[in-house]
Amino acid sequence: MGWDGTPVGRNIKTLDYLTFEYNKQSNWTVVAAGQGQRRGGESVYYHAIQNQEGKVFAVVTLVKRNNGWLYKKAMGEDEGPGQSDCPRKVFEALTPTTSQWANEWRERVAERLANPQPKVKAGDFIKFAEPITFANGESRDLFRYEGRSKFRGADTTGVFGHYQITNWKLKKYEIAKVEQEVKI
Repeated sequence: MGWDGTPVGRNIKTLDYLTFEYNKQSNWTVVAAGQGQRRGGESVYYHAIQNQEGKVFAVVTLVKRNNGWLYKKAMGEDEGPGQSDCPRKVFEALTPTTSQWANEWRERVAERLANPQPKVKAGDFIKFAEPITFANGESRDLFRYEGRSKFRGADTTGVFGHYQITNWKLKKYEIAKVEQEVKI
């Protein structure tokens, strides 16, 4: 399935535009909508949509905006989307389904909602569940968070190296307690 593009004014919010488009379908009504984590140049939006039979299903839409154009790629939950950071209000609006792929997707969403990632603030030490390997072959799992996607490498003897880790919130991590005082 490919991307669809359409000109959309910069003053129009993406979530509002998508909700309008889905409500425009003759037999659909959006009952809940929200945004997930940004992934590089793409944003992800979730909609709980009720059809004329009263069933509520999820639509996951990847979006890129560029020079007044909005490009979107929409998929139903029964297509097994890879994105599973669906907001709680959208997830809780869904009605039961018999679709295996939709149920597998819902299990991933439920797991993430049941085990939310801890809130991180600048200066916190983060330990990722899996080490991150960089282009130079270096691999590490402990960092000090500096903000947005910026980190400093860390271990118990010191802090070193600057790193940019995109989509880090999509990885499993915990806030680490560093025993020794770390000097920069």
